[in-house]
Amino acid sequence: MKRADQRLLWGPFAVAGVMLIAWYFVWRAGADVMRGAIADFAREQADNGGEVSYQPMRARGFPFFLRGEIDDFAIARGKYRLKADTVYLHAVPWKPDRIVFSAAPGLRLDTPKAPWTLRAEGARASVEKTGAGGNWLFKAEIQALDGAAGATSLQTARAVINVSPDKATPGAYAVSFRVLDAKLRNARGVTAVPRLDAALTATAKPFALTIHGLDSEIDRALVTVSGSVGADRDGYLAGTLDAAIDNPAALAEALRIMDVLKPEETRSVEAGLALFAAAGGGRMTAPLSFSDGETKLAGVKIARAPRLGRLDSQP
Repeated sequence: MKRADQRLLWGPFAVAGVMLIAWYFVWRAGADVMRGAIADFAREQADNGGEVSYQPMRARGFPFFLRGEIDDFAIARGKYRLKADTVYLHAVPWKPDRIVFSAAPGLRLDTPKAPWTLRAEGARASVEKTGAGGNWLFKAEIQALDGAAGATSLQTARAVINVSPDKATPGAYAVSFRVLDAKLRNARGVTAVPRLDAALTATAKPFALTIHGLDSEIDRALVTVSGSVGADRDGYLAGTLDAAIDNPAALAEALRIMDVLKPEETRSVEAGLALFAAAGGGRMTAPLSFSDGETKLAGVKIARAPRLGRLDSQP
């Protein structure tokens, strides 16, 4: 065979080899950027009061795709920690600043009261930069969730959450979420939340929360809330919100099952709310205030105030 013919025969293989080597360097660089992006995300969470921990990432899929695998992945904030045995990261090698997470359905959520085992169907999350030098934008979605902690169980249908830097307030985050068809079952009974929608702005240091709109069905009660709250020195929620409630008496039983109200408080709260509702034709519009560790609706104590933890270090 002539030398020219040999070049024609082996030339395409040589070109393919060069392209494969070049693609390997692009793929490896993408994996390195992915590792760096996860490290940046973890550092940003630490700067805002959170914690992300994980084992070193393994890169898989060359030459067809880029997938990272991380064992013992956990996201924590305060006394709450969500854990996954293995998390999979998917990214385009030449655009690794947008990373899509997926995990095995089994998850674990540690809370101050009890650990939860969770099974999330169709769970996916993503983080991506909002621009050159920007912060991370976080999105997550599940198609269904089943959770259990001892005799307590929780089921939901679709749930979504979006978190991004708030453009109007430096250091704050804009949060929106939706939960559909949630049902809580425990030794006190069963309560349902057919729908919960909210749009919030939150800062961690110092803690501040602005509720632009929260709209929910809780059993037979319809609840709408807006306004701003913070936290007192003991870490209890503090401030006043505007609340409108249809059929407020039904809310007392739901709060009892959620362990927000003590059983001995439920009937008196239910009677008080029914009286307010009767005066308003079944609808109640009143301030929802948090002070001195108590939650009051129109001046009537309906529950303990949520506690976020001591904030002595805050200015």
